[in-house]
Amino acid sequence: MNTSVKNPVAFDIYQLVSDAIIAQIETGTPPWKKPVLRVRFEDGTTFNRPCNFVTKRPYEGINTFLLSCTPHTVPMFLTFNQVQSLKGSVKKGAKGYLAVFWKKETVKVIGTDSKEKEKNRFFLTYHKVFNVEDTTLDYRKYIVRETEKPKKEAVKIESCEAVIKAYINAPKIVISEKDMCYFPVSDKIAVPAFTRFKKGPEYYHVLFHEMVHSTGHRSRLNREGIEQYNGFGSASYSKEELIAELGAAFLDKIAGIDSPDTVTNSAAYLKGWLKPLKDDKKLFFEACSKAAKAVNLILGSVSAGEQ
Repeated sequence: MNTSVKNPVAFDIYQLVSDAIIAQIETGTPPWKKPVLRVRFEDGTTFNRPCNFVTKRPYEGINTFLLSCTPHTVPMFLTFNQVQSLKGSVKKGAKGYLAVFWKKETVKVIGTDSKEKEKNRFFLTYHKVFNVEDTTLDYRKYIVRETEKPKKEAVKIESCEAVIKAYINAPKIVISEKDMCYFPVSDKIAVPAFTRFKKGPEYYHVLFHEMVHSTGHRSRLNREGIEQYNGFGSASYSKEELIAELGAAFLDKIAGIDSPDTVTNSAAYLKGWLKPLKDDKKLFFEACSKAAKAVNLILGSVSAGEQ
């Protein structure tokens, strides 16, 4: 079985990933909303999103969503070599899934002064990973039992409040009876009162969505969809909405509140993403990257202005 890292690919990874995401959205359930089991490792870290069985680290960016397109509910993956290193084997007929990443190589070029120089070149490549269910490895001890899941009651949730408090120089959050949006000019987030929501996760998902929008302000990440608003239905609007929804999904998982309660997207809302995604095969990659930067800014992992 050849599972080595591939050289610059002969097929179009952008198109492949975009097609997979589009197919999942067309079913009515975007991959980032698919329920999966929660796992807990020996050091106490818990995940309910795709993670590596060996490194105990979550997959980032596009791979989070790419591996969420698989039919598995156990979110642990590993490479063929990692399976072998644990004295296990991949079950016959098991399917490998793409995990993509940027690879750097150094090439020699002739500069304007006619002298040979070294230059770094980056290209998108991939390797195959397998879900731990498709191996002979014992993973069951890592599954968190249903009774251990945090309750989703209509009360303030500590993990969500911690996310909100982590946002340095955040916009002011105001209570509104009619608005549920971010206002770039005044740099304010308007949301209904917490008591207006039947369940806590619904409130926090809405708030996280608007918080991600707010990271696009010129004083933060200066995103086109916020600072150069081109109207409802425009390409930049659709992209910004996708960024906000992906970012909110990231934060939902980090706070441990991703559940059916946070699936607030209507069929029309989802379909609004399909045309832009079909027209631009790189859109989902770019949206994932910008959503990750927004989340990192909110959590304090990067500073405003970093691109």
